[in-house]
Amino acid sequence: MNSNPINNLTNLKEELNTIPGKQRAVELAKSFTQNPDSIESLYHLIYDVKPKLQWRAAWIFEHIFHEDPTLIKPYLKDIINQLPSIKSDGVKRHFTKILSFSDIEGLITGETINTCTDWIISEKIAVAVKAHCMQILYNATQTYPELKTELKLILEEQIINNTAGFKSRAKKILKKMEGRR
Repeated sequence: MNSNPINNLTNLKEELNTIPGKQRAVELAKSFTQNPDSIESLYHLIYDVKPKLQWRAAWIFEHIFHEDPTLIKPYLKDIINQLPSIKSDGVKRHFTKILSFSDIEGLITGETINTCTDWIISEKIAVAVKAHCMQILYNATQTYPELKTELKLILEEQIINNTAGFKSRAKKILKKMEGRR
């Protein structure tokens, strides 16, 4: 297989379909950071009809974010706009993680807040996505302090019958909201 498939969409799709593991994902991400003009092609693959291709493209996209967040910054507004319509659990996880670590002040919308709230409450959403949504909403309270009360109520209500991972993250967010670290 071509050692640098990012310059050819067909090769990139083939690589994403057969990617052997995290090491190769990190290598691909580094290739994209060295060829940032190719990132847009990868981003478009996140919306491909094939779920496996979607989440793997999002996985590489997240690794690019960790390598150089400035390369992903131009996509943040679109990610926020697309978030409510994302069906793939993997893409939800990668996008919410990126957003939870990004400065999205001024980009976050009421629809984003509603989506994150709905996902925290939903029994069908993975804990990792819920944890990232908690962080996104907590970050939003820095700009919109009126959200603190609602977020606190949601977390206190959801913490009762949720997983250990959810409880741990919710407790951390609640402590931050109370001013304790």
